[in-house]
Amino acid sequence: VGAPVEAYGVVEPTGSSERTHRGRTRVVTGFPVYLADPPVQVSRHDEIEIRGKWCVITGEPPQWIDPDGSDLGGIVVSAERAEG
Repeated sequence: VGAPVEAYGVVEPTGSSERTHRGRTRVVTGFPVYLADPPVQVSRHDEIEIRGKWCVITGEPPQWIDPDGSDLGGIVVSAERAEG
């Protein structure tokens, strides 16, 4: 396990869903997070802190490029937090 790394991005809340497994209901909230030029490589094996709570990264983060051709770019991290 590596040391935490500070990075800044834009969080887009996507809402929550309820999932029931073996009689237990959990609320799962998804967050696409847009990280411009993160200081480290991010993968599906990492976790990310969003608004003070730890979330798991789901899938490999794809690269994104500004469609207007500017130098903006980075990665899109799909994260989830489950409670309950």
